[in-house]
Amino acid sequence: MRLYIFLPILLLVAGCASHTQTVQPQTPEPQEAAVDISAPYANHDVYEVKSGDTLVKIAREVYGDQSRWRSIYNVNRERLRSPDDLKTGMKLLLPPKDLPPAIEYVVQEGDTLSGIALEFYGDRAKAIIIAEENTLPDPDMLLPGQVLKIPILK
Repeated sequence: MRLYIFLPILLLVAGCASHTQTVQPQTPEPQEAAVDISAPYANHDVYEVKSGDTLVKIAREVYGDQSRWRSIYNVNRERLRSPDDLKTGMKLLLPPKDLPPAIEYVVQEGDTLSGIALEFYGDRAKAIIIAEENTLPDPDMLLPGQVLKIPILK
């Protein structure tokens, strides 16, 4: 008689065990490795600098708009010390053509340029990019309501 009591419980436990799934612990995604600019990356095209190229010339050729030179510069800041630092054969990432070069941000009370850079780029040091884009005479002097262009980097 005891067998009849334990048998359904045993079958129930065995049935549950066969329907359970082993959950593998999730491993964190590996950190993104350094950008390999020898191939397109993250919806960017790669442009190989030719003799006589300038960022203005490249922007005019690629986008039909020479004012987009700063977008090219901003995306390649890790490779270029200045906008004039082009060398023949150098590979540059080009922002997607359908992406605007910048978005607008309205300064709020208490905002700082480094805080805005941290919010948009995750890096306070990139405040210089916002300052240059907006030709701010004094980056420490932001006024509530002021509209800033925040360059899109990637």
